[in-house]
Amino acid sequence: MSEISRVQIIFSVENSGDAIGELYRIKAPRTYATILEILPHTEIASVYKNAQVSIRIPGSIGPEKATKEIDKGDIAYWPLGKGICVYYEKIEPYSPVNVVGKILEGLDHFQSVRTGRTNITIKKKE
Repeated sequence: MSEISRVQIIFSVENSGDAIGELYRIKAPRTYATILEILPHTEIASVYKNAQVSIRIPGSIGPEKATKEIDKGDIAYWPLGKGICVYYEKIEPYSPVNVVGKILEGLDHFQSVRTGRTNITIKKKE
């Protein structure tokens, strides 16, 4: 893949550390472009079923190659909740999501997130 087809991002989890992820344009091109446009972004996170962390983002992206097939470490956009989700355990999402990337390292940092109390900053890796 070329540099334009993928980009590395950092999730800085408050009081825990940084996780490195990679977004892939081929998986969901509109979702990929919209996420990159809003970075850097900081928001208070939410946890769902002790398996998923969600970070609301501005704007709205509709379904794009939406699926309920999720693997541990996936990064996705959840159209219903208007947020980026990181799956630190394998679950079936509440509704279909646009899978757009994967966490490469530091997935364990998401287990320390507490709903309404943990800020996460997402930015492009320099």
